[in-house]
Amino acid sequence: MKRLLHLIIIISISLACVAQGQRQKMSSLVRRAAIDQRHAQHESHRHRVPWLTEGGQGSNDVGEAEPDRREICVFIRVEGDPTALFGENDCRELARFDDIYIISVPLCNLDALSMQESVQRIEAGAPCELHTDTTASVINALPVYAGTQLPQAYTGRGVVVGIQDVGFDLTHPTFYSSDLTDYRIRRLWDMLSEEKTMYVGAEYTTRQQLLDYAHGRDGLILAHGTHTAGIAAGSGYDTNYRGLAWESDLCLVSNAVTNDTVFVDYEDYYKYTSATDALGFKYIFDYATAVGKPCVISFSEGSPEYLDEDTQLFYEVLEKMTGPGRIIVSSAGNNGQVKSYFCKPVGTESKGAFLSSSAKRATFRLKANGPFTIRTTYYTNTPVVHTISSAQILEAEDEMYADTIKHESGDFITAVYGYPSAFHVDEQAYEVLITHPTRIGAVPVSIELVGADSQVEFFTSYNILTTNSLNLSLNAGEYTHNINAPSAAPAVICVGMTCYRRGYLNYQGNWMQTISITNGLREPHSSVGPTMDNRMKPDVMAPGFNIISSYNSFYRERNPLSASTDVKHFNYNGRVYPWTINSGTSMASPVVGGTVALWLQANPTLTPAQVMEIISKTSRHTEPSIDYPNNYYGYGEIDVYSGLVEALKMQGLSVEGLSHHQPQAVDFLLDGRDVVITFAAPTASVSTIYVYALNGTLLATETLPAYQTTCRLSLQSLPADVYALQINSSDAAVCGSTLVRIQ
Repeated sequence: MKRLLHLIIIISISLACVAQGQRQKMSSLVRRAAIDQRHAQHESHRHRVPWLTEGGQGSNDVGEAEPDRREICVFIRVEGDPTALFGENDCRELARFDDIYIISVPLCNLDALSMQESVQRIEAGAPCELHTDTTASVINALPVYAGTQLPQAYTGRGVVVGIQDVGFDLTHPTFYSSDLTDYRIRRLWDMLSEEKTMYVGAEYTTRQQLLDYAHGRDGLILAHGTHTAGIAAGSGYDTNYRGLAWESDLCLVSNAVTNDTVFVDYEDYYKYTSATDALGFKYIFDYATAVGKPCVISFSEGSPEYLDEDTQLFYEVLEKMTGPGRIIVSSAGNNGQVKSYFCKPVGTESKGAFLSSSAKRATFRLKANGPFTIRTTYYTNTPVVHTISSAQILEAEDEMYADTIKHESGDFITAVYGYPSAFHVDEQAYEVLITHPTRIGAVPVSIELVGADSQVEFFTSYNILTTNSLNLSLNAGEYTHNINAPSAAPAVICVGMTCYRRGYLNYQGNWMQTISITNGLREPHSSVGPTMDNRMKPDVMAPGFNIISSYNSFYRERNPLSASTDVKHFNYNGRVYPWTINSGTSMASPVVGGTVALWLQANPTLTPAQVMEIISKTSRHTEPSIDYPNNYYGYGEIDVYSGLVEALKMQGLSVEGLSHHQPQAVDFLLDGRDVVITFAAPTASVSTIYVYALNGTLLATETLPAYQTTCRLSLQSLPADVYALQINSSDAAVCGSTLVRIQ
């Protein structure tokens, strides 16, 4: 959102004629930053972050300006040794991934940097927004995935779970061990901290530092990260709301998103980009490397995929960053019910739809393989038609065309960036912003793409395509292509959400019911593929609707009226802590993140490709009437236990006949070194229990007579380790396997 709204500032500023650099090397945000630095800004802009501006309040005064020394965090690909180049342009190298670097560079040096022959690409995208669907609440799907329902052998011990998010309560008891003796948050990098010990913000590395800091700088206005971290790795304290990998170590990064920009100074706002988020991922992986542990990162944020033009280096860095024992999972987004895409093919003269937005702006992107015209119609008593040709855009200074359309309801301001594709020589990309004093759609607005000789693709960002009786022929729009970045990256495991329960009882005793979808079906808001370059996404699904988890006590203290979705309050160390309901793919991502942590405990060297292989082999098909994989469910819903068995197989466990599912009608309980096995009903036939070592060696066999409901299997003679138990019977309900760890 930030990079799109920044257009609003630029469109009202006169353009100055200076050297422009080689803009085709720049992604959209970097190109806009280069243009921005060339214009003298009215002093009134200095006190606020530009992307928060709601309308075109920029100054028309242009004069001599000092070089803009504000810095931007970018990816850059350079041939050869860049030391001299970086020195000449005052660049700070922050990270390196082969020939791709993350650097901080003054805005005034962007053009000069781009003109160097050794520089092939400069790229950055906007910071993200959260993937919580705040219109929904209720359904406690978490107990299905709570620790008591997982194989006893795996709790995440010895694995680092990384969470990059916002609104952390560092004091919540769920981040201790179950007996409160071990504080499991090992590191925090708060990118918004007022201390400045890192590129942005500061890190906190000791238990005392973390507990004294108490909450992220944004912790009084946001709570999202406390909830997602609890789903992935919370101990549950004294409740059933235990996360997946409740004995894992936690490494946290509190980053900048559209919800906490109040804490970002004007001078620093270009420092917070997708490249900065990549530094956050690196920080977590570097910590895991330092302590010699495998690591999975869950990221419950995202932003619209900015065509494939603006994420090439970002996606390559993610590919280089991940590998054996280094996994990233991320939420797909909550735009599945948004018409967000259409294509006007060659041979079709025009195609279009009406625009609607909850804000005073509408933004969208276009990709075309030839010339065309954008025709916008503004309706009321006398419709006003406005046209812009692609030639006008590309011939404009800075390849940005801006125009004001007079209308009886107030002026519409249209700004369009156009730029040649850096990767497809036959395509041009365009970014369009329309602003109005009132909400876009309150006055009907239609968009048509015109020109039979070209194919033009339309991608929305923060608005939707709709229809209107004013022109029923303008009805284009598909519920596709709305997977967010970085989930769309090939190296990232993209997670959509499913539903299980319709309601819950809140802490006041009120029953809350909000949805009729259950049984593990896809929640309609869950974003849908393909990606903009037509790859299948999401990869996998997990419960994400109405999930109970830990919540930020400092946020709740400041916002007591928002407590209607809390299911429980409890006191600890003089503070009141809540458990609450949230919904969205934000909640589904840490379910998968915690699951992968369990798999990494079983097989610490799993690669992203191997995790995807496990997902493809073991995921459940909750809607069996459709073919898998697909752009709605990916490979299906995550299956923790079957995935564990497959992960162990990859590490060397090869047991002939070992089931990939737990018995449906059997409970297992560890009592010391004995396993107590309880059948839900007397079995009508003899059952046989086999005990296997992880290398596949059969260690013991026990035969149970028919009609027996319980037995005690002694493992006293076996050394402390993990073992596989297989039950075979003619009764299918008791057949299956489980994993146990004895100590």
